[in-house]
Amino acid sequence: MEENSTCKLCGENKKLIKAHVIPKAFFNTLLDSDDDFLKVISSKKGIREKISRMGIYDKHILCDTCEQKFGPLDDYGFKVLIQQFDQYFTPILSSDNVRSHQSTSVDRQRLLAFWSLYSGALLYPVNRIMVRLT
Repeated sequence: MEENSTCKLCGENKKLIKAHVIPKAFFNTLLDSDDDFLKVISSKKGIREKISRMGIYDKHILCDTCEQKFGPLDDYGFKVLIQQFDQYFTPILSSDNVRSHQSTSVDRQRLLAFWSLYSGALLYPVNRIMVRLT
């Protein structure tokens, strides 16, 4: 029988789930086929390399109810940054090289909320986790 623990978002004592630190949809874009995997390396002492096909997750941070709240942010971030990037952003060129991108059509608040969440500012203080294609 699994013990309950404190959810880092709602503060309630509940069963915690495997919450993806990087949204699974983003992680899956790095894999070319079902046979591919990524090597996950941490700079923290005592944490060994891992091979992953499912992404990076933590089973000590969120309950299922709170994890579900991130779905709309995950979906928006994936749509804007992966699926429809060229529809939302136009390149800024410098000497015929792309220097950056700009957009006037993204929902800035939603995209910043998504970015804040997965950069670790709100939920997961990652200490330089690096993912390498293998």
